[in-house]
Amino acid sequence: MIRVVAVGAAWLAISVGGMFALESYKAKPGEPGAAPETWPSASAISRANDVPTLVLFAHPRCPCTSASLTELEKIGARLGRTIAIRVLFIAPAGTPSGWQKSDLWTKAARIPGADVFTDEGSGEAARFGSVTSGQVALYSAAGTRLFQGGITSSRGHEGDNLGANHVISLVTTEGASNATTPVFGCPLLTPGSEPR
Repeated sequence: MIRVVAVGAAWLAISVGGMFALESYKAKPGEPGAAPETWPSASAISRANDVPTLVLFAHPRCPCTSASLTELEKIGARLGRTIAIRVLFIAPAGTPSGWQKSDLWTKAARIPGADVFTDEGSGEAARFGSVTSGQVALYSAAGTRLFQGGITSSRGHEGDNLGANHVISLVTTEGASNATTPVFGCPLLTPGSEPR
């Protein structure tokens, strides 16, 4: 009987510890990036000059990024033609051809009004200071940064969140808060690496 109780207690401790570790991981933001205050002049990505432009950087194998793309789709549906959306999937040097064209690419390509690009060698991510998948930068039509950060409230979590609300508010009211929120995603990694 004592052995059954001990095994049960050990199982319970492992289960609770595992749930705690998972919740802790989901709530831990990725490394913060530092998007430049103005649109990088060396960028090959076009910026709209009549509406704000949102750029989202993504790792094509990051499971957390699916939620970011769902939130981006909601932003696009809400704002329509009052925002330009660019999604860039990294393809670090040395990755095989087509490596970046995952299910996440397909999901991003289905977002109305979104232009989806390959970031060959991750040069654009570097120009925009993006280090975590799902990181967003919003720039005004004049090229001034209005927002940087994430558009989910935790890793892989869809639903109401401060980042998406900031983006919508900044575009609809033409505000200039230069807000920042945490990014919940995988690191934009080296060739062949898989997200943790």
